[in-house]
Parts: sequence; C-alpha cells; structure tokens
Amino acid sequence: MHHKRRKSRNQRAGCKLCKPWKVNGFRTERPDGEKFADHRRREAATREIRSEA
Repeated sequence: MHHKRRKSRNQRAGCKLCKPWKVNGFRTERPDGEKFADHRRREAATREIRSEA
C-alpha cells in the first residue's frame, strides 16, 4: 500500500519536531542531527544505564 500514499513522509505523518531525524532532507551533519541507527543505539544505551542503577 505504500505506493498509494502519494505524499512524502513529512506531509502525511504527524509532528516531526520531537523526531527531527525522521524528516526528509534533515542533515545529519547538523549539531542536533543524528542518524536513526545512532538515535536507537543511544536510547538503548540510556535504558541499559538506567536498568543497572
């Protein structure tokens, strides 16, 4: 069904202010930019640190 959406993710999805790495064309070289894999890795590390304490 993806071919029937007819719009980019930015136009059809909800607010991307809290998730800037998901916006199309968002530069990962920006100070607040990160790749989604890096974001997921950072979140997993944060959860691991909290569970140890």
